[in-house]
Amino acid sequence: MKNDNWDLVRQQYDQMIKYATALRLGTAETEAILRRFTRNNVQHPTYKALAELGKAIKTIFLRRYLHSEELHREIHERLNVVEQWNGATDFVFFARRGEMPATARKTKRSACSRYIWCKIA
Repeated sequence: MKNDNWDLVRQQYDQMIKYATALRLGTAETEAILRRFTRNNVQHPTYKALAELGKAIKTIFLRRYLHSEELHREIHERLNVVEQWNGATDFVFFARRGEMPATARKTKRSACSRYIWCKIA
């Protein structure tokens, strides 16, 4: 990352922490923050700084992934487990092609709950 980009991250650090904390504590809605960042077709400096920091984190992760056989293996093992569970939940919801019943709110909640438990089990 260029020095200019790191300077932007440093300058916006306090604002980045402020927005992250507000999201974590639930004192701000994600949509409201995103609206603020994209108002008047001008990119907000904190938004730019978050994007640059995200690029740096992604680059660091990719470098670790490419150089660590252990990390590579661990990720692929976990992906295989997730794919197996996706196959199982697809089988459970096969009759409705994965669609939730639209009749009653209670039925939807129950179907979603079963689906989520299958995903995390």
